[in-house]
Amino acid sequence: MNKTWIKEHWLEILLCVGIVIQIGALAVFNLTRLPYESNYDSSCAYAQIVEMWRQKRILLKDWAYQTTLGIDSPVLLGALFYGITKNAFTAFGLANIVTVIVYACLFYDILKQADVKKNMRLLAVLFLLTPYSTGQLGYMPMLFTSAGSYAYKLLVPLLLIDILVRMHKGQEIKKYWYLILFATFFVFDTAVSSGEYILLCAVLPLIGYEILHVLIGNDIKQIFNKRLGFLILESAIYVVGIKVGRRTGIIESVGSQMMLTKAKHFPSVIAKCLTGIFQLFGGIPDYEDIPVTQTYGMMYLFRFFLAAVILASWIYLLKHLKENEKYKELVGMITCIFAVNLIVLIFANVNYATKTFEYRYHLISMIPMILLTSIAASDLWEKRKLLEQTIVLVTIVLLLFVNVYDYKNYMRDCYNYQGDMQGITLTAEQEGVHLIITIGSESISMGRCMRNVNPNVEISTWGGYNHGVGWGASTYYFDNAHLKTPYMVLMTQKEYELMPKQIAKQLEEVQVFGIFRLYRVKENVLDGDNTLPQSGTNRDFCYSSGYEYWGKMESDGNVLSSGKKETVLRSNKKKIEKDATYDIVVHYEVIQAKEDSAATFRVRNAQDEIIAEQEMPKDATKITIKDVSVITGMEWVRYRINAEKGSKIRIRSIETIAQ
Repeated sequence: MNKTWIKEHWLEILLCVGIVIQIGALAVFNLTRLPYESNYDSSCAYAQIVEMWRQKRILLKDWAYQTTLGIDSPVLLGALFYGITKNAFTAFGLANIVTVIVYACLFYDILKQADVKKNMRLLAVLFLLTPYSTGQLGYMPMLFTSAGSYAYKLLVPLLLIDILVRMHKGQEIKKYWYLILFATFFVFDTAVSSGEYILLCAVLPLIGYEILHVLIGNDIKQIFNKRLGFLILESAIYVVGIKVGRRTGIIESVGSQMMLTKAKHFPSVIAKCLTGIFQLFGGIPDYEDIPVTQTYGMMYLFRFFLAAVILASWIYLLKHLKENEKYKELVGMITCIFAVNLIVLIFANVNYATKTFEYRYHLISMIPMILLTSIAASDLWEKRKLLEQTIVLVTIVLLLFVNVYDYKNYMRDCYNYQGDMQGITLTAEQEGVHLIITIGSESISMGRCMRNVNPNVEISTWGGYNHGVGWGASTYYFDNAHLKTPYMVLMTQKEYELMPKQIAKQLEEVQVFGIFRLYRVKENVLDGDNTLPQSGTNRDFCYSSGYEYWGKMESDGNVLSSGKKETVLRSNKKKIEKDATYDIVVHYEVIQAKEDSAATFRVRNAQDEIIAEQEMPKDATKITIKDVSVITGMEWVRYRINAEKGSKIRIRSIETIAQ
């Protein structure tokens, strides 16, 4: 390698070194920092890959999904890596590294097919891998670290763009058949997982561009071309994927949360939508008191400038499209995607909790937009004028500076009580306990992250002593019939004080970890699910959610009747989701009784009809009512126990067993 070659290729070498360092930093982060970065959302993806490997299935049993099925992210690949490593963080980190490499190669290939100069292709990759925003829903966690929730969704428009650019050049399909296979897979995968979102915001805009391309060419016969045929075929596959997703029940159960924007909110929504682009790229802080004279404040200005460069590149190319006609297809496709996404984000109310604009939605249009920075920079650089080349060099210098500063902070700023979590799970394991239930709002986030710390200890997160929290979590242990004793409970002192005394008295404190207290439970005392089970058994206690009692609630949670002829216990209204048949087992103890029957157990429906009843003999400790049939037309059923006069009966629990 001589000095002449280095002199000719110095910019290419600089950009290449920058990209290698970026990929190295992302590899180190994904392999070492995910445990410390784990949060409420990402921990759900880590737990999901573990459960997928355990169950050996994609559609999980006893699992409450979040807004989507989640398989249009590195989850599938992560599950395979988990089978090898048996470590959720390492497995997901490896899957994220593969994603980074795929994106870098795909970006480079699109620009290569568009005949962009080699050195400027690298500039777009450098732009792509810059850690602009790193919050829980920021640029990096949505793509290359954390759960990578948008990683596979975005491959759909990028792969389709790559294929269409090749088709416009007249390449033979045999040269890129593998891209078509990958595109088809990700189209179907995304459709099953996320529904219509990418079809509307990525596939249909490309169809719109191809139709516009024909109309501008003024030859309607060209409407029957292989590009449109290919996109229509992919759209059909997408629709099939949506149907399959609805058959799983996931898309249907979650539903869409988008609502149309009210007319009076249009000005503010338009402003939020445009500023959301700069928020995505870390150019606008989440809070106001940041002095711009400090390094931290100046970085926001630099990232704002880089976001402006991306938008300016698009505007520049639109203005000089005649001079850069060979790029018109790429610019046109990206423009259509950007326009459709802006319209969707303005007309649909995508504010989180009606306040914060969901700027991550801009990823669908802004990632393809980054491709245009290389074309604009190449055009400016080729002019060989001092001003234009200075603009390009200043952009590269700022880009490198932002990378160094933000990667350093990203590596350093992750912390989530990892030490406490390891101590808690280790304490449980040493005592032979393999289940911890976290209770209360302050414990939920920690409990979710703790699920992935120790593979030998299960974690179930509950909002209260009788309310299991789903949303990206296993629901298996919400049904107390699955709670195998002994287990432990983790909560704050505040949550402990809010617990019913009959439950709190049965908890034995083990150790304090910061604000959290770990308790030992010798008996099964919690119930987070009192619905009619779809399968298996569900056990209700007298203090289960929605239950009412008349008599005395004892310290162990049982109810003792007063000896009067009265209702002792009445359950909640149990909604009937589908026609089913159940066996019902009532556990009790008779203290005294004047008659052979101490009480009567009845099941009533919403029409107040008795659909099952059985007397409770004084010399028995349980009764079983066989084959109780319920149908959806009944709406709901309710259990009731009526004691006879002079009978003192202690009610322990009621089991509902699906047949």
